[in-house]
This record gives sequence, structure tokens and C-alpha cells, in this order.
Amino acid sequence: MQFIPAGTYYARAKVGGKSIRVSPDTDVYSTARLRLPDKLKELRKPVAEVGTFGQGRIKYEAETRNGYTSKKKRLIKLAPLSITGELLPESETRFFERMSAMPFTGSRNDEGEVTRLTVEFSGETFSYKKISKQPPKGYEPPKPPVIVHLDTNVLDACLGDYEFSTGIKATMWRNGDQMLWQVRGKKVIPGPFSVYPESETNFYLKLSGGQLIFIKNEKGEVTAVNVHDPWMPDGVGKKTKNE
Repeated sequence: MQFIPAGTYYARAKVGGKSIRVSPDTDVYSTARLRLPDKLKELRKPVAEVGTFGQGRIKYEAETRNGYTSKKKRLIKLAPLSITGELLPESETRFFERMSAMPFTGSRNDEGEVTRLTVEFSGETFSYKKISKQPPKGYEPPKPPVIVHLDTNVLDACLGDYEFSTGIKATMWRNGDQMLWQVRGKKVIPGPFSVYPESETNFYLKLSGGQLIFIKNEKGEVTAVNVHDPWMPDGVGKKTKNE
């Protein structure tokens, strides 16, 4: 059995007659590894490396000057933004992701070299062209945060509405001891999502791995929040209303 070699890929797809290029952001790759499933153990093949897929955000660029279209937004919604998992082989060129059963197919040229990977996801097909033969560094999962317990009066200082220069608006509120974060705007996942404190000003979004860093003035009042989240653009949101 031959395995797909590791490398770097980008995708190109056509939606509504428009050509969309999908390119990974810098330093967001991981190399997936293959482990033979029970039904293929009789082949006695060793663990092998297979293609490179994004671990983190993927940037979408439309080859048009007309801006974002509804078709493009649909592609962004359906595309597999982040893939981290174990790929199992079904044949020399076909694999599936163990948890989601998402299929991956490798295409070879006349010399037998793998040049492209095709991913079937949510009824759409995404073709990833191989542009490098060098495998990236293995993915290092982030260290889990240390969650701390804070008094409600400390938590309440962060509650309120925040507005970003991009037009995105967000709200932080509390339900008992649970802090919640909700975003409103274009190209964001609204939530709400649970938020956990790491300190009096640093909070952690468990689902996305994002961070909220609240900024205080000289009086100790929260006036803004600095967001680092793969599910929305990074930026500073100014507090517009105190709770």
C-alpha cells in the first residue's frame, strides 16, 4: 500500500460560477498520521504520514472585485475550517477521518506522485493542490488554561456591551457563576459561548480556544476588551454600556 506524502496544500473551488481560493494562514499546519483500522490489519503496514491539513484558521479569498457574495458566504460556512484527527486508509489513495468519517482522496500524476487531495464535506467537494513536499512541524496542542474562581463583583466588572471598529458587537453577561459571551455581526459565529476566568482580566473561550483580555483604566474600571479568537477577527472592542 502506498501512502499520500506529507506537504502543504491550498484549495480551489467553484461556487455559483465564481472561483474561490482557500489558503491556510501561517503556522497553522499539522501532519495527520495514519493507523490501520482492524479491517486492514492483515496488510501489516506500518504507521505512515499523510498530507497536511490546517490546524487553526483558514483564510478565504474570492477572485472577484465584487466583494463577498451570498454564495461565497455559504462556502465559508460549509468548508472544513480546521481538521485535526486520525486518518485511516481504505485503499492506496482513499482515506477517512476516524471520528467524522470525512473522506479524503489523493490524485496522482503520470509519474505516480500525489498532486492533490479532495475532501468531501457537507455535500460540497474541496480540492487541495499540493504546493510543497516538505512536511511541517508536528502539531503541538495548546496547554489547557488554569481556571480560577472569582467573586461575582469581580466578574460583574466585565459585564456589558462592546463594539469593535469592524462593526462587530459583543455582549458579556453572567448566568449565576457562569460567564457568557455573544457576538453579533458579519462572518462571526454568534454563540453564546461559556467563558472561564484565568485571572481578573483574562478569560478563556473553551470551545474555540479564544482569549478575552479586559482592559481597565486608572480607576480600575473595565473600558475595553482585547479579543484573540479564531472564530472572529482579532481586535479591541470598546465598552459601550455598563451593567
